[in-house]
Amino acid sequence: SEALQSRVAWTRTDDQSWTLQHKTQSVSGDVTWRAAPRLTVIQKVSYGVRDAGSLDLTSRSWTLSTTVRGRPRPSLEIELRRNDRWVSQEAGADFSTFNNTELQSTWAILPLLTLTSQVIYQVRDEDDLLVRNSLVWNPLPGGSMSLRLHANDLQDTRTNWFQRGGGATVVWRPRPRLHLETGVEWVLVKQYDERNTPTNVQFRGSWSF
Repeated sequence: SEALQSRVAWTRTDDQSWTLQHKTQSVSGDVTWRAAPRLTVIQKVSYGVRDAGSLDLTSRSWTLSTTVRGRPRPSLEIELRRNDRWVSQEAGADFSTFNNTELQSTWAILPLLTLTSQVIYQVRDEDDLLVRNSLVWNPLPGGSMSLRLHANDLQDTRTNWFQRGGGATVVWRPRPRLHLETGVEWVLVKQYDERNTPTNVQFRGSWSF
């Protein structure tokens, strides 16, 4: 039915790299359920086996992922995702035990003003939190010239990184095939005891003929 869709997939990978030679096979299945006109639930489960020759071991992995997408209002879109993976033995990328929870939202506050937010909480050997926000305003839509103003901030506890900034970008199309773009951005960056305040300026032009 249109409200319920499912899919099954199988993959096989042979990695002959010098650092970590392995063969991996996995099978996965997912179900998409449109529970309501503005609400979708996606459930995915996968099972994988990796023969890691360089580590002289075989590892088995189970992964469970649940995604909920909703649009409670026409101007607001929200996605919540939860991923869990369990492995019998650590065996390189994609074969380590972890879980993470991610929340994303896009809110059109005004017709030309949009706020995008992302929060990720991840647990591996330690727990980490990443928070990202971005605010974009396009006050001059259409025409041969457009202006884009933006502000953003990022905080990552895994790397003890903090970044906040804002800037403006001007795009000018004096002719149909001539595209000119210039922008400036002011940024504050903090990591551990270091603090930097760079200013980034960029200019780009293209002419097709």
